[in-house]
Amino acid sequence: MSDDKVTVFVSSPYGNPNPGNGVFSFDKSSKQEFSVNSPVEEIKKWWKISWKKTWTCTGWSGTGSIPSKGVGTSVTFENLTEKSTLTWNWAGSSVGARLLSAALVIALLIAGVFTTYVWQHALIVAISVGALGGLAHEIVQSGGKYILPNKDENGDFCLGGLVGIISGGTAGVLTYQGLLATAPVTVSTKLVVTALIAGLAVKGIADAPNPT
Repeated sequence: MSDDKVTVFVSSPYGNPNPGNGVFSFDKSSKQEFSVNSPVEEIKKWWKISWKKTWTCTGWSGTGSIPSKGVGTSVTFENLTEKSTLTWNWAGSSVGARLLSAALVIALLIAGVFTTYVWQHALIVAISVGALGGLAHEIVQSGGKYILPNKDENGDFCLGGLVGIISGGTAGVLTYQGLLATAPVTVSTKLVVTALIAGLAVKGIADAPNPT
């Protein structure tokens, strides 16, 4: 390539970027505009079940003459002088994720009620209620967007609500063990409230360094 040209590699999984995906050559030090369409709706299918997923552009990231990150669905660069890349970032949300959120909450509630009134097993109650607390924290924090394993607004993979369930359930075990250290543990309001608060707190502490 001649010295008076510069290349830009554009990448976007959605939104019909303009210019499109690929490598483009521009005059060095020229002013160029880039854009994508957002939001974008996608039909997802699993077996015989289908649902609509909406992808929203959360901004862009770049290298070379393009800054490392920015927001918006259109941007103009006025001084392209070196080989560069432009990556459009997306975050997805779907009705399926919110339905799964509701299903998980209901399942944990049923598990808590079942173990409380049928099995009367304090450890299982503590785990169920703690997991419910962790999941509830994740749902409130993310608005239900990241309950399924998915990519967050930075394009990084996250486990979403599964992290809340696991961390909350672990908090429930620790709650049970802590109460067991002073006396035999039975199913009680104290156990349920303590495990729920522990599940909420552990998830909150885990997210404190890097909230989503």
